Amino acid sequence: MTRKRNPVKPATSTTLQNCVEKWLNPNLGDLPLASVNSQTVKVLVAKMQAAGLAPKSISNYVGLVKLVVASAITDDGEEMFFRKWNYEFLDTPLVQKQRQPTFSVETMSAIVRNATGQEQVLYALLAGTGLRVGEAFGLEVRHLTADCKTITVEQSCWEGDIQTPKTKNAYRQVDVSDQLANLLKAFIAGR
Repeated sequence: MTRKRNPVKPATSTTLQNCVEKWLNPNLGDLPLASVNSQTVKVLVAKMQAAGLAPKSISNYVGLVKLVVASAITDDGEEMFFRKWNYEFLDTPLVQKQRQPTFSVETMSAIVRNATGQEQVLYALLAGTGLRVGEAFGLEVRHLTADCKTITVEQSCWEGDIQTPKTKNAYRQVDVSDQLANLLKAFIAGR
């Protein structure tokens, strides 16, 4: 998180830490780093599959193992334990059609209609703009044009801390429908 080149976001760091605590330390933590190879990771993959982890989670966790092994470097910056990982041998499941739950228009309309106050505005904003929830939490009045028809995304919020957006492409301007703009205008009136 503190490196100058491509620092890891706090949410990613938390996810990685959870992976280390739940899967990597209990299964690989007692091994010397030099011993972590395709055979030892194959056993880990089998345990994760038996536990019912999704293929994408297994892929992410194997990726973390690779990063940890590659992080060991000499004083000259050279990789100490170069590995050519064999995914066929590891028997990692293919990441195919991921489950991406979505609400129907009717369901989302009901959610917005039944909410009140700032929650209603938040749900309408998320549904009407496609903003990530952290981007919505990071909004300030200055990010809205006077007519509330354009939102400038330039920051995000995670666990109460303002940070940069998730990716470089997340810096953007988002057009807002007239109906949502009127709701936003009424919500921020006088601020």
